[in-house]
Amino acid sequence: MAFREVPVFEVREVLRLWMDGRGLRSIAAVTRPDRKTVRRVVDVAVGLGLDRGGEVGQLDDVFVSSVMAELAVARPDRHGESWAVIAGEHDRIVGWVKERVPVVKMCELLARRSVVVPERTLHRYVAEHFGSSSSEESTVLLADCEPGAELQVDWAMSPASSSIATRAGGGRCGRCCSLRCSAGTASCGCRTPRRSTR
Repeated sequence: MAFREVPVFEVREVLRLWMDGRGLRSIAAVTRPDRKTVRRVVDVAVGLGLDRGGEVGQLDDVFVSSVMAELAVARPDRHGESWAVIAGEHDRIVGWVKERVPVVKMCELLARRSVVVPERTLHRYVAEHFGSSSSEESTVLLADCEPGAELQVDWAMSPASSSIATRAGGGRCGRCCSLRCSAGTASCGCRTPRRSTR
């Protein structure tokens, strides 16, 4: 199960509801943390001297920050269990990075070994330990020019919507061919009717 850091406002709300007399399950039902996380937050706060029968004023910024600091002790590296699983496969990942295996393929290869980790976590691990992943490198040269230095011409098919696409008898042609020329910020177009083959 992945580790999720509990934000300060959630810790304060959990403790406020607990001081109001609510149970752990009912607190978990109305807040984002699950019951086990609620229990952990309450246990840490009680260990630091929170009195359930006392005033809500006990939940000042200093007390809540000390609860947050105590909760963060369990994960000093700020990474979850998936990160630790990936770190256990570090030597294998080093070889894959040298062979320029994309991170998506690394995920598949790890899954074949029954090591299932989130692809995004593996992306972050590779980026942190080896720089950017090989799949992020560009393979296409982008030569962008100044506005007005390039002319683009293209044909497009569009539904007949103008009077030029109407037949002499008043019926409409099904589609209209359009020649579109663009040069920098200027653009022009020419529509020609397309005849039906029936």
